[in-house]
Amino acid sequence: MNKSEKIYSDTYTGKVIKLNKSVDFPPFEMANRDFRFGPIAYLLAYGGDLSVPRMLHAYQLGIMPFFKPNEPYLWWTADERCVLNLDHLHIERTMRKLLRKSEFVVTSDRAFSEVVEKCRSMHDGYEWLNQDRIQAVHRLHEAGYVHSVEVWREDTLAGGLFGIQIGYYFYAESMFTLEKNASKYGFLVLALRLCESGFEFFDEGIWPTKHLKSTGAVMIPRDEFLTRVQTAMNDLDLELDWSCLFADWSPSDAARRYLEKQSHIKEE
Repeated sequence: MNKSEKIYSDTYTGKVIKLNKSVDFPPFEMANRDFRFGPIAYLLAYGGDLSVPRMLHAYQLGIMPFFKPNEPYLWWTADERCVLNLDHLHIERTMRKLLRKSEFVVTSDRAFSEVVEKCRSMHDGYEWLNQDRIQAVHRLHEAGYVHSVEVWREDTLAGGLFGIQIGYYFYAESMFTLEKNASKYGFLVLALRLCESGFEFFDEGIWPTKHLKSTGAVMIPRDEFLTRVQTAMNDLDLELDWSCLFADWSPSDAARRYLEKQSHIKEE
């Protein structure tokens, strides 16, 4: 285990564990809680790399890399995690109408690079999706872990998202929209599709947005989250072909089936 070292950046100054070539991270208890990012995140370590093995290990432990272009790689953790339990997915009335009308066409891994770039440009003020992170995302995509969902209005990209899938674990990492409700539509369609494939929850990170809360996302303790992640990731008996994930599958029919099931559960 490396010792704590002094870290300096435009924002942070203090002692934090420095990573070495090993993909291992320091214990959760060794995080420096004086380094705050957002409402609940604090700094666990810095340095290392963004290789596929290290990134996969970080996802397993609920650790996320966020850093500005001129900062070292900063690895964050939190006491809680935002998750969307797919058996408690809330579909707002507006979205129900869009699903019934099937106004958009949803595809997957059809325009991956464009989706990532749109996410970067739409969230440019946050600076987290910088060139190093984009390269890491592409490496994970090439390794078969990160995938995109595209929402189209005819032949024009209206919105989308990308995220990582390992076994029955999915983390929706970033979204963008160019047309009202387009990204929400893609998110709900993906949730319905993966729910029917046996997924029990989505990982939504450590910053619950208004949109995520509107879909039913909740905060759970870190220990509970890690237990659920390990169970989902270890169940690898799943075959998903992201190149045709939504082929011969109707979002409107899936929404109807889901809502009917929820209605029966409430009656019971």
